[in-house]
Amino acid sequence: DYPGAPDSTVVRLRLPRALGSGDSIRIDMEWEARPSTTPRRQGRRGRHYDFAHWYPRIAVYDRGGWQHNALVPAGEFYGEFGTFDVTLVVRDDQVVGATGVPVAGDPGWARVRRSGSVIPQASAYGATRADGAPAPSGYRTVRWIARDVHHFAWSASPDYLYEGAAYVREAGERLPFRTWDTVAVHVLYRPGDEATWGNGIAVNRTIDALRWLEQAFGPYAYPQVTNLHRLDGGGTEFPMMMMNGSPSYGLILHELAHIYAHGILANNEWRSGWMDEGLASYLTNWAQGLTAQERAARVTLAPPRRVVTGYRGNAHTYAPGDAAGLNLVQLELSGRAEPIGTISHEFAEFTVYNTTIYSRAEQMFGALRDVIGDDAFRAFLRDYYRRWAFRHVDEVAMRASAERAHGRPLGWFFDQWIRGTGLVDYAMEGRQTVQRPDGNFATRVTVTRQGELAHPMPVGALADGVWTIGRAANPTAERQVVEIVTPSRPEEVRLDPLHVTADWDRRNDVFAPPFGPVKVVPDWPFLDQADRERTVLAVAPVAWYSAPGGATIGARVRSHYLNLVDRHELGLAFATRDPGRRIAGDGRESGSTAVSRIQGWARVENPTLPVLSRPLMGHAAGVAVLDGITMLDYRRTWDLSPFTFARGPRIAATAGVLAAVPFDRNFLPDNWKEVEMTELNATASARIPLGRMPASGPAPLDTLRVRAAAMAGYLTSESGVSGDRGYGRLEAEAIGVKYAADTATALMLRAFAGWNAGTPEQRTLRAGARDAIETFSQHWYRPSDAILRQDAVNYLPLGGAGLRAHAPDVFLAGALAVNGEVARRLYQLPDSWGRLGVWGGAFADVALVGGRHGSSFANPLVADAGVGASLRGRLFDRAVRLRVDLPVFATHPGQTFDGGASLAPRYVITLEDWY
Repeated sequence: DYPGAPDSTVVRLRLPRALGSGDSIRIDMEWEARPSTTPRRQGRRGRHYDFAHWYPRIAVYDRGGWQHNALVPAGEFYGEFGTFDVTLVVRDDQVVGATGVPVAGDPGWARVRRSGSVIPQASAYGATRADGAPAPSGYRTVRWIARDVHHFAWSASPDYLYEGAAYVREAGERLPFRTWDTVAVHVLYRPGDEATWGNGIAVNRTIDALRWLEQAFGPYAYPQVTNLHRLDGGGTEFPMMMMNGSPSYGLILHELAHIYAHGILANNEWRSGWMDEGLASYLTNWAQGLTAQERAARVTLAPPRRVVTGYRGNAHTYAPGDAAGLNLVQLELSGRAEPIGTISHEFAEFTVYNTTIYSRAEQMFGALRDVIGDDAFRAFLRDYYRRWAFRHVDEVAMRASAERAHGRPLGWFFDQWIRGTGLVDYAMEGRQTVQRPDGNFATRVTVTRQGELAHPMPVGALADGVWTIGRAANPTAERQVVEIVTPSRPEEVRLDPLHVTADWDRRNDVFAPPFGPVKVVPDWPFLDQADRERTVLAVAPVAWYSAPGGATIGARVRSHYLNLVDRHELGLAFATRDPGRRIAGDGRESGSTAVSRIQGWARVENPTLPVLSRPLMGHAAGVAVLDGITMLDYRRTWDLSPFTFARGPRIAATAGVLAAVPFDRNFLPDNWKEVEMTELNATASARIPLGRMPASGPAPLDTLRVRAAAMAGYLTSESGVSGDRGYGRLEAEAIGVKYAADTATALMLRAFAGWNAGTPEQRTLRAGARDAIETFSQHWYRPSDAILRQDAVNYLPLGGAGLRAHAPDVFLAGALAVNGEVARRLYQLPDSWGRLGVWGGAFADVALVGGRHGSSFANPLVADAGVGASLRGRLFDRAVRLRVDLPVFATHPGQTFDGGASLAPRYVITLEDWY
């Protein structure tokens, strides 16, 4: 009855009387099912039909009670084992593939056979009584029998072509259930697939996959396996059958592994999808030599790096294989990871579900193999199969088989991986090597656990070109000593030298105090660089100009690990000119010391602290001593987005504190008030996608971006308390971007509101520019008379009220502004450069403003308009924005860069943009 059931996909039948032990009941039911024209596992196109969820399935009653799962997108399969006797009535020209063996009627294989043999296996279950079901004219019936299965799927198409073969296994291992020495292999594919599926390609790949999986589990427990080309992409397993979207060997391996892990070993995919998806993924990579253990068997002392030509080839990067698992690290560090054992429909989003039960669960099985060893892992799979074939399995069953094979309890392992989240990270705290009386060398390594997950970490010593591996004896110990004996003094000692574990931070795998291993590289513009084993330290020269200090030259060092954590920047420069003495506004004269000519800054983001198990994500702090100002700041950013991968709003909030203290008026930048300031600030922002997703490719999306910011601070004047005061500033903006259907034309609208009171010039709202605090790190713009501040360079760091014709030192008490632009992409650079386009367009800005700090407006309604061109997109690995605007009209020409009349030629250059 419904609504007593969870939803309309579940029906609960009230029996006329209760069933006792050993009783049976017959239920006759009629239903209708029509596959969708949009395939999702099942579907229809023309007269091709794929049937997956197509009949009422009997719910399972297991140790958790009735598992009457509603059909939800993240849920998959869980059914009761039984014998399926199914008669299909199809048109005469249809070719059919299905679970089971055809015992009566013609599935149509012989008529469309292209190569190989047709082996129906009709007698696989012995003699079968005749059905006698009549077929209407133009139709025929095909009867199928399938025993020990929990699902029945089928597909039919008049266009199918057939190839078949027999997989013959030598008689050998005896199991407590029936197996067949000859397994029929059926392949159904479409016209046009001959070069990819046909000519024995899919047949042989299916046989190869079956042979490998039998070595892992044991003899296949069904009389046939069907591999057919379905309408949907990807693949889905059913007992005795795979519906695949391609003939790739990896996909065939994965889906055939599922016929073992879920088809025969029937876990509840709603509650424990990790048991089959993770295991099938691991077995797929194992068979192809792609697991950590197989990669370790092929490791060389110098692993090959990615070969890239052209300018991008200058970047220092790691080999593609070293990227394995980094997506899981990022998910974990973002705080969005969920336990593997989460019920499917309770995951926050579908991609987190997929990433967790496939990739993280695959990582878990690799860790289990490393914990118990190769021999025990193989024994575990065979014991699991032998004991639990054709039964419903859960974590208890799997763990029991693993413990039998290992001979030790593994509760600690399954608990942390299935019910928790976290990372594997161990560090080498110290090492000592001594020569023993027998001439060998003993190396004692102290290993400490840094991450949340425990693991018996391997420790290696390289001697005479060979790694000798030892193991931490207690996998759950926080700190322990591992001893390794080698015939000569080790050339290198490190944790997990062959990378068989999920240890994510390899910097601490060697003993290299105080900073750990470092790779020094040139800081190539526009290129990302990373090293899996070391911190990358990128060095670049820096230079800028200021009127007080003249040419200022120095160097900058930026370091990080994986472009993700421990992001540091350190810079040091020296002004080549003595600024002399400057008379202040109060008549006081001051001079600069040589120390004032030293310019320096340091910044850290997502730092790792020794007392914590993981980096402080979202934290950033900095200190700078530049142009006579000392500035300190700290900020904390939170990602409040409801989704990590799914399309939806991207929401962030930031809170910060800032202090700026001038100490040398001779270096002070233009428009910088000589006051000490302390400030609290906060920003909230959201990026909301609008309209439909692009059909394909990285096309731009229609978006709405909103931002609100608040700043409150206190100023302390050098002259005394009389100049002390508080200040405040508020801003809000909304930016909408709409692309035409061809994505080459864009319309942008921005609405802005801003107000400030008591702010010093360096924090005051401006007509068209960002303030001096926001641009403080721009060495070519910050200093007095900097290169981008020269009279001949009309540079505008776009911001504020967005009045593009106006000079950057036009200060406002408040503004309500609207900015609009229409642009057309004129040229797209080759993809090898990145996705960089040349755009041209027209713009208009209008605002209602109030002037401040000497900026006055006879008419508070201010506007400008013009045309411009921009370079927008990504150049290699960096976002690039370069605009050249020609604001030929301005209502207040006296406030513009070049003055003149309202209608006059002007230009503005900016490295900012709003979209």
